[in-house]
Amino acid sequence: MTATSPPVKGRRTGGRSARVREAVLRATLDALLAGGADDLSVRDVAQRAGVHETSVYRRWGTRANLILDAVLSEVQVAVPVPDTGSLRGDLLALLSAIAAFITTPLGQVLLQLALRDDLPEDRGVRDQFWAKRFTTGQTVLQRARDRGELRPGVNAQLVIETLLGGLYVRLLLTREPIDGALTEQLVDLILTGVAAPGTASRRGSSATANLRYRTLRYRKLAERPGRGASCELPQLPPSVPGPGPGRVMRGP
Repeated sequence: MTATSPPVKGRRTGGRSARVREAVLRATLDALLAGGADDLSVRDVAQRAGVHETSVYRRWGTRANLILDAVLSEVQVAVPVPDTGSLRGDLLALLSAIAAFITTPLGQVLLQLALRDDLPEDRGVRDQFWAKRFTTGQTVLQRARDRGELRPGVNAQLVIETLLGGLYVRLLLTREPIDGALTEQLVDLILTGVAAPGTASRRGSSATANLRYRTLRYRKLAERPGRGASCELPQLPPSVPGPGPGRVMRGP
């Protein structure tokens, strides 16, 4: 008879533990959407999830840690790490996903939390949240650096901060719409400063700008009296290119 090693004891990746975690995180998100962070309590979350309050404290320790885990789990699904094969495609996909998420009810709750400074227990959690989310952008830029698409000395975090700045100015200050045209303009503006000379990302940025110029010019010509619909107009490329062959949207 062949001897076998005894099974290693430890937490299983599935089973009851996973189900409890999923139920608690879902209950936490529901509580956030129902009353915001101020009204969220561990007791309420436990009741919503159908578990004991002590079980929640034993696993997460504090209310702030519970909120962090729930929010990060949701954001990782809503804003995955893109891998389209080019810096421009990745930045467009990333920024578009962020723009879509921050306009959702949960995104609005997170935005309100980010603006507050009267929740001492949540400050550390807020720092952890942004640190983890900036890692997503840095992953995109590191891949671009490995492909030779970035010029030397580019500050990855500053690139992501600058990229997001345009979204939050509109969201918080001007209240202008956030659409595909904005995300494309922001990405192309960033690429003029960070893309290595002669790379596909920089060429793609110039090509898009030239095509837009030609399209607007043709439209003006078509609007002249007597031209009518006989002037065919070129189609603009989609704002966010889909993944190329063999490319997928990966989670963090």
